[in-house]
Amino acid sequence: MSRRCEDINLIGRFLARRDLPELTREAVENALGHPKFDLLILLGGNIPYGCETAFHAWRAGLAERLMIVGGIGHTTPSLQRLLRERCPEMETEGRAEADILSAYFQRTCQADPNDLILENRSFNCGENASFALRRLDEAGFRPETVLLMQDASMQRRTHGNFEKEWAGRSVRFFSYAAYRPVVREDRNGLTYDESCRVWGIWEMEHLLTLILGEIPRLHDTPEGYGPAGKGYLPHIEIPCEVLDAFERLREEYGDLVRRPWKP
Repeated sequence: MSRRCEDINLIGRFLARRDLPELTREAVENALGHPKFDLLILLGGNIPYGCETAFHAWRAGLAERLMIVGGIGHTTPSLQRLLRERCPEMETEGRAEADILSAYFQRTCQADPNDLILENRSFNCGENASFALRRLDEAGFRPETVLLMQDASMQRRTHGNFEKEWAGRSVRFFSYAAYRPVVREDRNGLTYDESCRVWGIWEMEHLLTLILGEIPRLHDTPEGYGPAGKGYLPHIEIPCEVLDAFERLREEYGDLVRRPWKP
């Protein structure tokens, strides 16, 4: 495998945080001491495969309640398009991610809308966390154990956002990225390994934009989102090998790095 692929895969694994070895009742019981989370929060920035994985984990009894969080953001058009292709009769235009996913699960899995808690106004990761907390307070539900499921590229940042926004609450967060991107090279360039060719996986260039944009955001510097910068996140430790991989990739793909906020 080329150094370029090794670097992409290393960053992808780091971002796709998993606090459980697998999404099973046994793994949950080993982590919690009992087989069910109080709440599973599905973030709408997920690809459709990740959304379905979260829904079926809840249906399998791995969490007491399911909350879907997501308004209209930069990932919404992709989700709208992919779900419309699967369910052409379903209206997606102008609808928030949480509302689209709720409608999709009702159509395809006969989900009862009364079983779902929706937050459909948040625009970014920080709002996902703060607006979700507000919505749960309105519902009078105070979970003590929460499983977060976001897109692999944003799982680690999302976890940090929730820890910061929910500080002071008696809650334990666990993350589980539904997939981990693995790339390889063939005669045509970069491509996905067969193990992660799942429904809705990002186009390769967009994946690079997502994962390369995360490292400057997570890195606790004046330009990042940690305490030394914007203050959106708690301090997140990034291994030296991940930072080295990012620097090598930035030399080749600098134009794909989404710039974070700058003071």
